[in-house]
Amino acid sequence: MPALYPFSRRINMLVAALAFAAPVARAQESPSLLDLIRPERLIQHVVQSGIMALRTQVDLKYSGMSVWLGGSRIALNDLEIWPLPEWDANGDCVVRASRVVVKGSALDRADAYRADVAAYGLSAPLICLPPDVRPMAQMAGLQEIALPQAAVRIGYDIPSAAAKVSVDAVATDLAAIRAEAHFPYFWFDGRDDMEEPLPVFFLSEARVTLENLGAWERFSVLVPPPFANAEQAPLALEGLVGSMLAEANRESADDSEAGDPSALTEEQRAFVSSLAATWGAFLAAPQKLVLETDIPDGEDVFLDFEFYADDPKVIFADLRPRLATASATGTALLDLDLLQKARMGEISELSPEDLRRVGMALITGEGAPRDEGLGATILNERAKQGDGVAAMALARALKDSAPEESYRMALLAGATVQPGASDLLDRLEADLTLEGVLSLQADFSANVTHPMQALDRLPLILDEARARMTGRGQPRSYAIAAMWASLAKAAGAPEGTAILEEIDERVRFASPAARELWQGQRNDASALALQAWVEQDLPGRLGLRP
Repeated sequence: MPALYPFSRRINMLVAALAFAAPVARAQESPSLLDLIRPERLIQHVVQSGIMALRTQVDLKYSGMSVWLGGSRIALNDLEIWPLPEWDANGDCVVRASRVVVKGSALDRADAYRADVAAYGLSAPLICLPPDVRPMAQMAGLQEIALPQAAVRIGYDIPSAAAKVSVDAVATDLAAIRAEAHFPYFWFDGRDDMEEPLPVFFLSEARVTLENLGAWERFSVLVPPPFANAEQAPLALEGLVGSMLAEANRESADDSEAGDPSALTEEQRAFVSSLAATWGAFLAAPQKLVLETDIPDGEDVFLDFEFYADDPKVIFADLRPRLATASATGTALLDLDLLQKARMGEISELSPEDLRRVGMALITGEGAPRDEGLGATILNERAKQGDGVAAMALARALKDSAPEESYRMALLAGATVQPGASDLLDRLEADLTLEGVLSLQADFSANVTHPMQALDRLPLILDEARARMTGRGQPRSYAIAAMWASLAKAAGAPEGTAILEEIDERVRFASPAARELWQGQRNDASALALQAWVEQDLPGRLGLRP
C-alpha cells in the first residue's frame, strides 16, 4: 500500500520512472507547441502538482483525470485514499470512489461563482469509523459504509452577493439527507481585522431533509423505549427538549431580568410542539423528517453567531425552526389539475395568476417536471398581456437557445421595471449584432406614442432619454433615446450629450450594414426632435430665452 512507502522511496521511484521514459519520448514524434500550451493540459499539470503535494499528507491514487475547460470541470476516476486514522495501524482503512467531479464557474459567466464537488460510488470499511462509533454500525448489521452519491454545491451571485449552498448524500440502505440554505447576502466584514473577517450572512430560508431508507429499521433498537413508542414518545420528547431549553435559558439569563428566566419563548414552545407532534407521526410512518426555518416570505435575518452563543432565545426568535414530515416552505408543488389543463391546451380556463404559476413551474422545473416548450407558450401569452414577471422569466430561459426572442421579452420586462432586465439586455447585445438589435428595438417600438407632457420640463425630457437608453421603465430604443437626448443636448444638458456619444461609440464598432441602418433611424429621430423643438417652441416652454 502507498501508505507503507517512505516518502524518499517514492521520490526515487518517480525519478527512475522519468529517466526510463525520457529516451522513449525522444524516439516518438515531438509534440507541437500548440499541444504543449493547450489550456486543458496546463490545468491538468497544475492539478496534478497539487495532488502530488497532497500525497505528502494523505496517500491517494486514481486511474485517470479529464479536464473540460469550457465547463470548468475536472473529473477523477477510480480514486483510492488511505487517510490513516490514528486507530488504523495496519492501513486497512481505504476510502474508494468511482468518480469525483469538481466543477467551477463556466468561463462565460463572469458574474457568478460556482464551486461543486460531487463524489459517486463512495465506500469504506467500518475500520474507518472511530472505535466508539463502530459497535453501533456492527449492531445494525452494516458491513461497510456505502454512499452512491455525495455532493457539496455552492452558487454565488457576485452582483447581488446572494448565495445558495446545499449538501446532499445518499447512504445505501440507510438514509438520504439534504441540507440547503439561501442567503440574500453572503460575505465578510474585514474593516476591523482583514485577517479574521467577520461573517455577514443574511438568511432567508434553510432546511435539512432526512429520508429513511432503512436506517430507522436498523437503529430503532438503540432508541430508548419511551422515545420509540408512538403513544409515549411525543410527551416524553416534549418534556426532555423543553427542560433542556429551559436550562439553557436559565444559564444565559441576565440577573436583572424579571419573571422566570427559564420560561420558554413563543418560538421555543412552537418548536417543541412541532418536534413532539412530528416525531409521533414519524413513528407511525417512518419516511421523512424535515427541519426548516419559518422566516416570513420576503424577509431575511442577520445571523449574529456571537449573540446566539450568549442567548439561545435569540436564535429561535430569528430562525423560528420547525420539524415536520414534509416541507412547508420549500418549492411549492403545482396543483395537478392546473397542470392537466395546461397539458390539454385548456389554458383559457385558467386565471392570469394560475397561468403565470404554471408557466413558471414548467419553464424552471420547480414544482413540476420541466417542459420549456409548453412553459414558454404559456408565459408568452402572459407577456403579451404586459406581465413583466412572466416576460423576465421567459427572457432568462431563452437567453441561450433563442437570444432574439429573449431580447424581445427582456425589452418588455425592462418596460415594467423588472430587476435584472437591463443587465440581461446588455448581455444579449454582446452576443447579437447591432443590426439585429436595432431591428428588434424598431419592431418593438413601432407606432409608439411619445408623451407630450414630457416636453414641459428638461428633467422630464432627460427621464425619457434615460429610460429609453437603459430599457428601464420604457422598452429600450437607441433611436428614441437619441431623439430625447438631442432635445436635452440642445437645451444644454450634459447628460443628453453623454447619451448621444455612447450610442455613437456603439455604432462606430458595428458592421457597415448596422451603420447604414442606424443612419436611417438617426435621421428620423433627428427630424422628429427638430420638429418638436420648433413646433412646440421648446426654447420658450423650457424657459431658455432670457
